[in-house]
Amino acid sequence: MATSVAFSPDGHALATGSSDGTVRLRDVATGKTIDTLSRHTKAVDSVAFSPNGHTLATSSDDATARLWNVVLLQPDAAIRKICRAVNRDLTPQERTAYLPDQSVGPVCHPT
Repeated sequence: MATSVAFSPDGHALATGSSDGTVRLRDVATGKTIDTLSRHTKAVDSVAFSPNGHTLATSSDDATARLWNVVLLQPDAAIRKICRAVNRDLTPQERTAYLPDQSVGPVCHPT
């Protein structure tokens, strides 16, 4: 259950603190989870982004406060990073799941 929420300054991400001690970053446009942060042991009471959106502050019922580096890549940069990591183009299933607006043609281009 979500116990706290905050939008990133650019409005593209939503951070939700949960009763299970996790923080989830979600893409506002798709609702998909971008990342799950889990170092609190009790419910996350509050979440807040820094003005530049690169840091997320959280506090918890476990009497801790944490700062998280949450620099989120822009879509083009994220695709380039994924292509370098997997060293291949995306499969048709991956393209449909992650890039529904780009259903044809190569995603990863040789550099």
